[in-house]
Amino acid sequence: MSASEFYNLKAEKPNGQEYNFDTLKDKVVLVVNTASKCGFTPQYTGLEELHQKYKDRGLVVLGFPCNQFGGQEPGTDDDIDNFCKINHGVSFQLFKKSDVNGDKTNEVFKYLKDRKSQLGLTRIKWNFEKFLVDKQGNVVNRYSSMAKPSDIGNDMVKVLVTGASGLLGRAILDNFSNDGSIQVTGLAYSRSSDKLIKCDLNDEKAIEGVIREQQPDVLIHCAAERRPDVAQNDPAATEKLNVDVSGNLSRLMKNIGGSIIYISTDYVFDGTKPPYTTTDTPNPLNLYGKTKLAGEKAVTQNNDKSVILRVPVLYGRVENTKESAVTILIDAVKEGKAKKMEHYANRFPTNVDNVAIALNALTKNIQKVPQIVHYSSREAYTKYEMACTFAEILGLPSDHLIADTEEPTGDAAVSRPKDCQLSRDSFDKLNLNVDDNLSFKEFFIKFLNYVISVVLSDRPYSDDLVGTWSSGSGGVQTGTGFCTPSEYSFNVPDTTGISYSFTKDGFYEESTYKFNSNASAPQCIQAVLIWQHGTYVINDDNGIDTTPIAEDGRIQVEDPCAASSNVLTTANITRKFQSFLPFDDPVKDKKALQLYDFDGSITNGNRKRDVNSDMEEILEERFLEKRAGGGGRASGESSELRDCATRDDMVKQELDILPGTDIRMVSCSPFELRCDKKPPVSFVGGNIRSQDSSYPLATFSQTKSGIFKKSTGTADLTIYNMSAVAPAVCFILIIASKAYQACVWNKNLDDLAKQHDLTQYDRAQGMIFSSAGAAGAV
Repeated sequence: MSASEFYNLKAEKPNGQEYNFDTLKDKVVLVVNTASKCGFTPQYTGLEELHQKYKDRGLVVLGFPCNQFGGQEPGTDDDIDNFCKINHGVSFQLFKKSDVNGDKTNEVFKYLKDRKSQLGLTRIKWNFEKFLVDKQGNVVNRYSSMAKPSDIGNDMVKVLVTGASGLLGRAILDNFSNDGSIQVTGLAYSRSSDKLIKCDLNDEKAIEGVIREQQPDVLIHCAAERRPDVAQNDPAATEKLNVDVSGNLSRLMKNIGGSIIYISTDYVFDGTKPPYTTTDTPNPLNLYGKTKLAGEKAVTQNNDKSVILRVPVLYGRVENTKESAVTILIDAVKEGKAKKMEHYANRFPTNVDNVAIALNALTKNIQKVPQIVHYSSREAYTKYEMACTFAEILGLPSDHLIADTEEPTGDAAVSRPKDCQLSRDSFDKLNLNVDDNLSFKEFFIKFLNYVISVVLSDRPYSDDLVGTWSSGSGGVQTGTGFCTPSEYSFNVPDTTGISYSFTKDGFYEESTYKFNSNASAPQCIQAVLIWQHGTYVINDDNGIDTTPIAEDGRIQVEDPCAASSNVLTTANITRKFQSFLPFDDPVKDKKALQLYDFDGSITNGNRKRDVNSDMEEILEERFLEKRAGGGGRASGESSELRDCATRDDMVKQELDILPGTDIRMVSCSPFELRCDKKPPVSFVGGNIRSQDSSYPLATFSQTKSGIFKKSTGTADLTIYNMSAVAPAVCFILIIASKAYQACVWNKNLDDLAKQHDLTQYDRAQGMIFSSAGAAGAV
């Protein structure tokens, strides 16, 4: 059942009229089972306060009286209504008394319990359990009877973000938009879009009007002049934005009783005595640092509900390399010209996605956050070291980069401090359980799915370009090898990757299969498949711009933690490739476009042998083998890394990985585990655990027939072989008539995978779940 089906639900009012949930679209909904003679009955008052506080912001509270717990709701519907109004001033919608457990459970609670179980159990345990549903119909949280309505209010924060089109602003919007408990709106000016409110922060009346209209609980102020050189050249404009605007925003938020989080910098310190704590005295060296420090003071003086978050230099998914002082170094690496690179000052480059995760936690817990917080990566790099890391990832030489260890000289106004490392103690002591372990190098390796670039000095293409992954006719064909758009279906490949094909008459095709990790919820690994085709042009900057045919593109997202675990929709994503390189197609003996991933590996075919490395040979052998239609494994490749293994090989490989493995499940409903019906797989056994439980829900072992019975619990377990993808084995789980793909990843194969450059796999321990369609289709 998809999230949108929430809006197909109906409930009966006390007067017998029908209440249609389609009226709840674009609303945040809190559903509660209530009782009038319960120890938790005083929560009616808290629910009404929540309703009054947030109803103008789109919150709807729905009460479902129930008499199934200790007979604590014995009265009639009229009795209940009068009691709630007289004793608790309830004005939110109450429904006809009904059951929330058992055969007569009302359809609303059937739906909610199916979407959000607790500790592997779906039943309601007592009065005043609560379900929070976001504006898209996703059940985002379930609360026990002990949870006070005021606690739930902390999960319903309304946030306004300035500078939302910038690097950090975009990351915040992405993170907060995927959190159903946060309502986020972005402001931008020079790079505004349909999804952002255009507003000039220098226009005091305009920004006052926006804040009065939006009524945010928290404003995150990202907009600033962050470039020291630009700040020095235009001090008046810099001071106005970094200081005056910041103070005004703080005052406006105080007027509506809201909080402000001001994004500041490590440059408020002089870099002589790191690491810096929040109690150390600032001493900025340049105008940029001085205006940011003045901005801190303006914010705190105008609003006692203010938080200063100091961060170092940031990087992330840039729109162009010049957007970050980190990624701009890539240009120097790719130009290949001799260039001095600072090897004197330590930087602590920090990922904006991690900052967004931290801000999410700070926003939800803002009442206990101190006025100044430091957040930073723990990895130290000089500019020279960052550039050399980029060269390594891109597979490019770095001998043209010259390490400059001399202390910078020149205008003191733009001096950069030597080492402004920020101590994270102020943040870590908050115990916000933030998962921000993605390293600098790991990020830029994963970035290959976002940026494809190698800069060339001229236009190195010819008129006989053909598609390296298109049909034998030389034209781009739809085909069923990857996607069949007319049937809305994908054939999932054995490995992750991206491929593009181009025809000489201006058409292209794109095929993508990737995993997206979730730093805040590591078990929620998202699988994404994308297929598009359309037209392309080679632009004046030696890059390629693609324009898809909107009605044909398809994207499938399998997310184990989303309300709808399998979503298949149309795709209409334009791409801009920074550059390209033609190469000799090894099969067609013609020129074809070769696109480079961000880590230096190719995306769509054979790579030129300009670097003789083991990694390159492995990639080349696999590509040639697949293009030739080979089904065996490449010579010299270990048995655990067979991309094109036979069915018998898959069974053997499964045996190598699975014996005794514990399987973690997201539900303890009756289920069976099955895949292809032959051949049966031998299995030693293991435990089945719920996602939230540390103890086994069931233990299973082999029977003579190859069918596995649960030795505890009530349902049978059937196991057949499906497939193996090193370093993982995947099955289909059928749980309560829903099918999920489940993959067991073997941590013992990590070293072997790294040795063979299998970084495209998002390796993890335990299980990943993704919807595989209805059980009957398996």
